[in-house]
Amino acid sequence: MTGSIPDEMEEFEHRVHEALVEGIVVADDDLMERYLEGAEISHEEIVDATGLQRSSRPATRQPRSPSTHPVPRWPGCSRRSRTPM
Repeated sequence: MTGSIPDEMEEFEHRVHEALVEGIVVADDDLMERYLEGAEISHEEIVDATGLQRSSRPATRQPRSPSTHPVPRWPGCSRRSRTPM
């Protein structure tokens, strides 16, 4: 993530970042040992420890077709509003 952080948010961002890094490194003994020794944990190491990957394409949301996700029908209800008529 790039961009400048407003001065009034800088300390808060630092605390949140440290809490996130600390929460991630506890899952990896080597990273935890380095973190406790004061070593800088790189972004790549954090991504590897979490199993997160960056996608080369933006996420898209595919609509479900009516056949795979039918609209429930209740007696006395219209299909659009699903409220009693």
